[in-house]
Amino acid sequence: MQPTYVKVPSTHTRSEIKRLLALDDHSNHTNSEVLIDKMLFTINLILRRMMQVHVIDENDEDLTYLKSTYLHKQIGNAGGVTYKHVCDRLATTGLIYINPSYKTGKHSKGYGIKEAMCNDLVWEELRFWKPTKPESKKPDDSIDEELLQAFRNSVGEVQVDTNYALQVLNSQNEFSKKLYYIYYVGKLISKDEHDVYVSRHKGRVYHNLTGASRSIRPALTVGDQPIYSVDISSSQPYFAIKKLVGYVKMKARSKDLDVALEKYPDVRAYLNAVTNGTFYQSMLQHLSLSYDYLPKLKTNMLSAFFGKRELKRNSKERKALAALYPTVEEFIKLLKKVHYKEAAAELQKAESDVMIDRVATRILKEGVCKWFLTVHDSVLCLEHDVEYCRNIIIAECTQYVGYSPTVKAGLWTTPKVLNSNSVAANRPIRRLKMREGFQLNGKLDLSSTVCFNLPDKHQALRA
Repeated sequence: MQPTYVKVPSTHTRSEIKRLLALDDHSNHTNSEVLIDKMLFTINLILRRMMQVHVIDENDEDLTYLKSTYLHKQIGNAGGVTYKHVCDRLATTGLIYINPSYKTGKHSKGYGIKEAMCNDLVWEELRFWKPTKPESKKPDDSIDEELLQAFRNSVGEVQVDTNYALQVLNSQNEFSKKLYYIYYVGKLISKDEHDVYVSRHKGRVYHNLTGASRSIRPALTVGDQPIYSVDISSSQPYFAIKKLVGYVKMKARSKDLDVALEKYPDVRAYLNAVTNGTFYQSMLQHLSLSYDYLPKLKTNMLSAFFGKRELKRNSKERKALAALYPTVEEFIKLLKKVHYKEAAAELQKAESDVMIDRVATRILKEGVCKWFLTVHDSVLCLEHDVEYCRNIIIAECTQYVGYSPTVKAGLWTTPKVLNSNSVAANRPIRRLKMREGFQLNGKLDLSSTVCFNLPDKHQALRA
């Protein structure tokens, strides 16, 4: 069995935890190695979450969001050590901060580690307990291994301008963002293991470039060439079309789509807006908002599509959707009838069916585009392959959905402009799939691998 390592502060090592447990009069699991493994694992989870979003609560020190139900599932009951045992020991030994409401199992905010304790991180092996890795929702053979290997090869060809990356790092004031850049850039530099894996819930493929923030992208190139993005305009509204057409036929009690659209003209307007790439513009016009509001509108529309079915107070975007496209809004509610998360799962499944099973597989098979990656609804490629990838996306989407999408292309690695007041520099880091740890030292040389304190096994691989 492969050994499992987690990254923890040097003040939270196995030997230190043993020492603190021995001093804890209330501990009934002093000699439980399983308990120590689970404590190390939980500390690592909190660090990972701190990289995604750092929540500052004046009443509860520096705390970060982490759902108790998620911890329950991850820790389990193996070895007779439960989530409550782990949290109690972590709290009483003073290794982390925990909001007392965690005992109810309902509070999702209230876990934290002192920033000063994170200045030096080390590897620790989980010796007596291993977390269960979630299996992909898709069967193992549904994502071709040749395709996954092609993605790994593409990630391996990405080069990092470490001088620019260091400037971006130094321009960040928030601790969690500094951790993000150190981990993210170091992961690409080290090239020990490039993460390419399939989400068990969504069928999406994730890799090292999936969570790249806009401010770090200018540091990334393939050889000396910039990276371009070819993506579907209004992708989630677009992928909803396939089932929406069946729904409106059923609602109109007619197999003839033209008859159904005559009865529900708002659906025809929706189809035209989405396929012409003017869906969000129609929402802006209805709300009498300027184009500057577009980024926020797109974010808020995700709530309308994927948020809870009934809200005490609807947002203006959800009201606009109901006013402009009432039949579509009814259809979205129907997708969320069992659970509101079903809508997101359904549309993201359709997205992965097209972008992975059709578009990416075809690009690999034809062999014209030598370097490419998918990032959800888009394909990353080099400039000379932009038109080729665009044509494939249009062809495969049209065949799957029945309507041709609007596909736009642009420079993914934007020009190198450092501005601490810019939106990109201050944009919160929301997504990061972390499989390994990171180390934060006072002075960091990103061009060196010294900042990565890897186990002997990984050092051998690097050599």
